[in-house]
Amino acid sequence: MEYIIHVGLPKTGSTSLQKALWDNRVYLRQHGVAYPGTLSEVRPKHKDLMKALDSAPKQARIKDWEKIIFEESAGAEICVLSNEEFAFMAKPEMFTSLIPRNRMRVVMYVREPVEYFASRYRHNMLSRNLAMSFKEFAKYYRLPYLSVAERWGDLLGRERVEIRRNTFSDGKWDIVFDFFNNVLRLQIENSNPALDYILKPGIAGNLLFIKRVLNLYITREEANLLRREFRDSVHLDSSFLGKIPVDQMTVDLIATRTQGDLDALNRHFRLLIKPRVKPVIGHPCPDLGKLGRDFAKILAAARERNSKLTPYLERMAGMFAQNVL
Repeated sequence: MEYIIHVGLPKTGSTSLQKALWDNRVYLRQHGVAYPGTLSEVRPKHKDLMKALDSAPKQARIKDWEKIIFEESAGAEICVLSNEEFAFMAKPEMFTSLIPRNRMRVVMYVREPVEYFASRYRHNMLSRNLAMSFKEFAKYYRLPYLSVAERWGDLLGRERVEIRRNTFSDGKWDIVFDFFNNVLRLQIENSNPALDYILKPGIAGNLLFIKRVLNLYITREEANLLRREFRDSVHLDSSFLGKIPVDQMTVDLIATRTQGDLDALNRHFRLLIKPRVKPVIGHPCPDLGKLGRDFAKILAAARERNSKLTPYLERMAGMFAQNVL
């Protein structure tokens, strides 16, 4: 049996793929592919497997997973395991206590660096108390592709690490189509239900800017607590979802900072990604012409649903709008 370890880097479509694998596990099993899940705390992904391998005490949980992987994959040709944190495990060699090294293959999806940086920036802005500009973020944040690939390559051999490009086009992530058709060699159109999984777009525009300002005054724990509250506000205006603008100077900065890693990925893992050369057009952040109106709209909606966000916005009201109280 072959074991495919999907090392799902965050913000590369991993959640969409995991949901597709979970929802279609009966179809997959009929075609010789197992996606174990009995012990999963969060069913579509194998977060608890990662914790069992990477944390102490672990021996009992590892034995549980040995049993469940054996039972749920019995008779299958391929067993798939997937979690975002597999990419950053402290000891990826712990996988060899479960699975023979020569039967493992790692699959990792990546995106063009500007796309990836922008997605990570919005995620960190939403779930943490990050307050720096995107240009500052692009200056200090490191692209993780090469370091992750090399860690798994050192463990299994580079020939067992497959890095694939994921793009977003026509309103859909192609990771599900690519994994089912080109990694598992299945016909996606035969699956049931249809594999149409789209990640939630990141927040943008004045909603993102207001969160950035709020992050100056709250803890990381509070930021994470309010993440869903901001996500619930995205429907209030079309500019609250979508791309953020990236100017030419920042695009060039990212290209310069990532070129060495991209060249190494091409040499050692046969992955060719050309850095973006043109700026990104997105919703202004901030859009000063409508900032006051947008803030009032967000505050009114938070009050209506008795949101945890309300007291935080009320304390900020004087910064953005008049007569909103």
